[in-house]
Amino acid sequence: MVGRGRAIAVLLFSVVLLAGTAVAGMSLFQQERAEGESLARITWSEYDVVRRGVVVHATLSACQTISDVDLVETADRVEVTLVLTGEDTCAGEPVEVEKGVRLGRRLRDRTVYDGGCLADGGTDERCRAARRTTAEG
Repeated sequence: MVGRGRAIAVLLFSVVLLAGTAVAGMSLFQQERAEGESLARITWSEYDVVRRGVVVHATLSACQTISDVDLVETADRVEVTLVLTGEDTCAGEPVEVEKGVRLGRRLRDRTVYDGGCLADGGTDERCRAARRTTAEG
């Protein structure tokens, strides 16, 4: 019995230690982001079609850059989320940018959505992106 009680105590201590480490790590991560560059999503509304992907058009503040692209593809839709670093407000004119996104297969008749808009609670209809040009799809 004593061996079982000791095993339970060690297990409980390990769980508490692991949870405390996770909370402390999240707190440090949030502080680092608050003191340095922030990560954010940006909404966009237009794209071009290229052979194996899309080119998304967005307007950023002069202090922002696209750090990552989150892509979700299904048989009938493509969701593109632009992830940014930098300040969303700063001195300087807004900058028009293009970001190429390679798809797993051609777009064809799939619908493209702004993933940032969807993440902010937008409806499919509101977040459906507009195709700028008709090219190879």
